[in-house]
Amino acid sequence: MNRLGDAIVAYRASIKINPHDARVRTNLGSALGREGRLPEAIEEFTEALRLDPTYEPAARNLALARSRPGGG
Repeated sequence: MNRLGDAIVAYRASIKINPHDARVRTNLGSALGREGRLPEAIEEFTEALRLDPTYEPAARNLALARSRPGGG
């Protein structure tokens, strides 16, 4: 597995331990987005904002993911 894949695995493991961490979900979404997995990234950013509606990095990344082709 590559470093990005390793990061995704680690973020998912962290979410299993603490599913209410908006920062980890945002980081997972960012890693997924870098892999081109925009629907999954959008789900993570959306969940991060549900958990913490004021978390600006999640809002910013969600807007960016939606603006990319395939993120519609």
